[in-house]
Amino acid sequence: MKTLYLLRHAKSSWDKPSLSDLQRPLLPEGIARTEKLCRFMREQNIRPGIILCSPAVRTHETAKLIATATGYPSGDIHIKDPIYFGTAEQIWDLLFEIPESIESAMIVGHNPVLTWMANSLLGHPIDNLPTTGLAAFRFHTDQWTQLFLAAKETLFLTYPKYLP
Repeated sequence: MKTLYLLRHAKSSWDKPSLSDLQRPLLPEGIARTEKLCRFMREQNIRPGIILCSPAVRTHETAKLIATATGYPSGDIHIKDPIYFGTAEQIWDLLFEIPESIESAMIVGHNPVLTWMANSLLGHPIDNLPTTGLAAFRFHTDQWTQLFLAAKETLFLTYPKYLP
């Protein structure tokens, strides 16, 4: 079995127009919402086997908060340019490269790509995966390259506003 988590970065700041999109940090509100998600993940005993993250500051900050909460070594977060610059197909290719010994993967990225990916897996499409939105899917296979062929199930789709 393989488990995939799709996490959109937390709410970020637009306060400094001189910063490039890649450099925008999280807002305190984004950090607080991520902490709610972290509590949920600890309660559900969610521990990603690998975290792949875009090179944007806001995604890396989000990934570090998740890593700390789940016991994942923050120094082992894998920064992957295609998660920011690429297509859903390029992100799928990243997943196909994961060693089979790893059972679960988390992508920390951006819209619209994450919404497109989630909609390709959900039984009911969503309009938008909001900031700090997390979708989780289980695939009945032992090979990352077989995700599209494997039977799958949606484990959950949650947002901070739905969490206590």
